[in-house]
Amino acid sequence: MKPQAALVLAACSLGVLAACSVHTERRVVEPPPAPPPTTVYVPTASPPPPPPQPDTVSPSRDEYGFRYDAKGNRIDRYGNIISPHSTTP
Repeated sequence: MKPQAALVLAACSLGVLAACSVHTERRVVEPPPAPPPTTVYVPTASPPPPPPQPDTVSPSRDEYGFRYDAKGNRIDRYGNIISPHSTTP
């Protein structure tokens, strides 16, 4: 057996046998196309409400002598709001 193994090794080293070659194959794999970008709809912010108007109007009186502030609230002599359910002056 040893003479045959030596003969095979000698034949491969001399290039006699063509079956001792290695074949490599290169294949280029391209990545899949990118998906279209997603559209995100964000609701627009509504403008902030206007600031409340200050009470710059002096109190007024009606024909019965009751005082009212600029917002129409009935007030006492100290400027406190009187409940609309109150009937005492």
